[in-house]
Amino acid sequence: MYKYVILECSPFNYIDTVGVKLLIQIFNDLKKRGITLYLSECRYEVRHTLDSMKFYDKTEFHIIYVTTHDAVLSAVKALNDGSI
Repeated sequence: MYKYVILECSPFNYIDTVGVKLLIQIFNDLKKRGITLYLSECRYEVRHTLDSMKFYDKTEFHIIYVTTHDAVLSAVKALNDGSI
């Protein structure tokens, strides 16, 4: 069973309100299944939209990573520590 999903966001040049709402829904759906969603390599414009749409209030701030490598290391560490 999967414990983590890493969504590599570098191809996203832009995200609108519908996209942010969809990401929040995906985050919540995965969380109900015991799966953690991580976002990596989000461009400034995307992070700005996430912030202005209160994405972090509706999800968790620590799910955003600068690089995909950082997200993978965090997932591996959490798996080794026994947390989800």
